[in-house]
Amino acid sequence: MRILVISTLSDLHEGLLPALRDAGHDLVAVVPSIKRARVRRDLTGFALFEGEPSCPGDWQRLVEGSELVLHLAYSTTHAPESESEPRHVLRADSVFQTVESIQRVEPGPMMMIVATGSSTSLDDSSDASVIRERLDRIARKVEGKHVALRFIEDGRAENVLAELAELNASEPPVPSTSPRSVDAVGSASDADGTSPECLALPLDAILNEEVPANAFDLLHRIAAEGVHIVLFTSSGMARVLKHQDSLGFCRYVIIGDGAALLDLRTREMVRTELIEPGLLEELVASARGVSPRLSMFSERGMNLISDGGIPPLEAAVEILGASENLVEGCVFDRPATRLFIQGPPTWVARVEHLFSEGWWKSGVIGLLNYGPGLLGVLAPSADRSIALQRIESLLEVPRRSAVALVSSPLDAGMLEIYPKTWAFGPFAEVIGRHASRCVSSKKPLHELLGDFLALHVRG
Repeated sequence: MRILVISTLSDLHEGLLPALRDAGHDLVAVVPSIKRARVRRDLTGFALFEGEPSCPGDWQRLVEGSELVLHLAYSTTHAPESESEPRHVLRADSVFQTVESIQRVEPGPMMMIVATGSSTSLDDSSDASVIRERLDRIARKVEGKHVALRFIEDGRAENVLAELAELNASEPPVPSTSPRSVDAVGSASDADGTSPECLALPLDAILNEEVPANAFDLLHRIAAEGVHIVLFTSSGMARVLKHQDSLGFCRYVIIGDGAALLDLRTREMVRTELIEPGLLEELVASARGVSPRLSMFSERGMNLISDGGIPPLEAAVEILGASENLVEGCVFDRPATRLFIQGPPTWVARVEHLFSEGWWKSGVIGLLNYGPGLLGVLAPSADRSIALQRIESLLEVPRRSAVALVSSPLDAGMLEIYPKTWAFGPFAEVIGRHASRCVSSKKPLHELLGDFLALHVRG
């Protein structure tokens, strides 16, 4: 089961995550400080994401792709007491944010709340009334919201595992309808039941490889061994399809930085994360208020709508792909996977600040700075790491068996969520602090692929 654990760290009982992993579950934990979490030996090697669940933010995208949200809802036992906030109380604001995130997902995961800790009890007269009142508020809030909710009175590993066992026993397994069962490279599992590996790799690194024949040969060998290869790129659909004939080792490509998933076999979008026309109109109007000389483009599939004005910058052309798919028109007359804003860097920086204060901090949009003078706006659910989780679900590949090779700061989400990551390329030293392997930027990609083949292919 894929479990998202939300914790203040002080509420996370030692041994809980190792026990869940040993029971076969895939885990991602949201914690207030990765630096503090790394100090704890029982959290070494786990996928950790830094976030504050009492406020909207990037952590909310992790709800999708999870089957269960385990929310450790107690405040820290070391928090100061006051008349209005006894020391042991449920963090209702954090719980409500999580509930709202679950409501946006269809079908949504179950939510399990650890309502009391081992250091206190509902019989404790100093806290009991506050705890009970907040439990009642949460129950009322989720009523009719299609959020399955369970409460546990103790967050120690044995209690959580017992609750999960009861949950599994009460729900019969649903037969898989994944495309992988009928039409995917490799077998679903080895004879001994072990799961196949999944290799996530930036497409741009392959296309820029100095010795491409070596790299492509190794990729075909890796795929022949039953390893699923997933490519990801900032580019749009047009540029990916231009190289389709060379990508026979790969079925799914994450394009537009997670804005869409492309099935190379059918040339169809498996999923797109869209910005609606009404929001696009607001964003465009606000950007034009900064400067009427800014040029804007909205992307959807193979087509790119331009509002005219300044021609695309060279950096934009590299991302947008085929120029013949560029047409002039109204940039917000339909939903878009991405909105691009380009112009003098100072003006674009002002737009980025405006969007950050007005929409990004509220979790309404995602922002990507592609370089000086080029800003990308995406739906908040458009993210490479969450897109990779969706592909893993299609392929029935457990997260813990996936290896991500990353070469850009845009890949930081995968470094924080996936336990096995290799940082390489010019940004290796910058982004490698969370990587399990930080490789020299001078090492050719085909050598890294050879290392992967030797270390990860089942023999």
